[in-house]
Amino acid sequence: MVRRFWHWWLGELADLAPQSVLAMLKRWRRSLLLEIEGNLLSVVLVDGDDRRLLTQMPFDALTPAALGDVLHSALAQDPPHVDDVILKIPEHWVLTRRLRLPIAARESLREAVEYDLDRQTPFTPDQVYFGVMERNVDYRGGHIEVELDLVRRTDLEPLLASLKEVGYGPDQVLSPSGQSNILPQSEQPNPFAPWRRATGFLALAVVGLALLAAWLPMNRVTAARENIADDVRRARAEALAVDELRRELQDIEARQTQLLERRRFEPMVVGILADMTKALPEDAFLIEFSYEGREVTVTGYAQTASVVLTAIEDSPRFFQARFISPVTPDQRVGRERFSLAAVIEPMETGAEVASSQMDGDKEEPKAKSNLEPQGAVR
Repeated sequence: MVRRFWHWWLGELADLAPQSVLAMLKRWRRSLLLEIEGNLLSVVLVDGDDRRLLTQMPFDALTPAALGDVLHSALAQDPPHVDDVILKIPEHWVLTRRLRLPIAARESLREAVEYDLDRQTPFTPDQVYFGVMERNVDYRGGHIEVELDLVRRTDLEPLLASLKEVGYGPDQVLSPSGQSNILPQSEQPNPFAPWRRATGFLALAVVGLALLAAWLPMNRVTAARENIADDVRRARAEALAVDELRRELQDIEARQTQLLERRRFEPMVVGILADMTKALPEDAFLIEFSYEGREVTVTGYAQTASVVLTAIEDSPRFFQARFISPVTPDQRVGRERFSLAAVIEPMETGAEVASSQMDGDKEEPKAKSNLEPQGAVR
């Protein structure tokens, strides 16, 4: 319980402290970095921004338990006093994959990943160590992308046990990217061990609290301003998205109205074909039919092609009927082949029909002219 309270208290201080103070504290830390690369283990002392290679030793992945004794022998003469021990494992030990989670899981990211681990990977939580790193947050989509690093316990536990026996149990086990700690908190060494220089760290924490007392009010105001600015940016993005959706809806409604108007005033092809069929003589039939603009073109066979031309011209739906190619007799079917075109008489709108019905007794309808068709032309 004391250890959990200690980690919580340090996390709260880190959230409240300015970045410049955190960077300064980081420069005062001394870490022992154990980095495995191929068949070698490099032991590096990291003092702030300085790195000093202490030793290199062979590493056999098949016998990791022997590494602790070799490391103890190499550092026995001049053991370094460090704040923490970091183990960086090779890339081929780690399985990395990207996950997409609901944004609500951001508050307890590790617990959310652990709950869904057996569905997202071929392993259960008791078979692996894993680390989680936040990569991208999509506030509009309501999800968060994280990077998951997995290491099998059977690969790592013998090495951890060997290092703990000689007093170099790692506080962190880093993935090759160096950004996620694979070691769970329950496996981390006690931070109050004598070699952690706890007394000096507590004294430094007291100094940090004094500095925070001066920096905290201004820093909290700045953080509040940044949060408000983020809220404004998100609200503006949502408003722009709503605006875009409204414009798209207006465009769809305009296109729908245009299609309805076009369907209302332009004749349907099926209706034109039906009227053409009614106008044809009984002994005629069509083999081609095309409609473009207000002109219809047909090709077919009849006993007498001139009769077809007269029948179409007499139809109330068509005018200006004309042959567009010479009439030719076809001995195979025993009929004349014809190709002719005609202009379609435009349909009356609903208002014009009602008006003609009301005024039918007052005015006689005008005869149709082949040269000047009645009605609105589109």
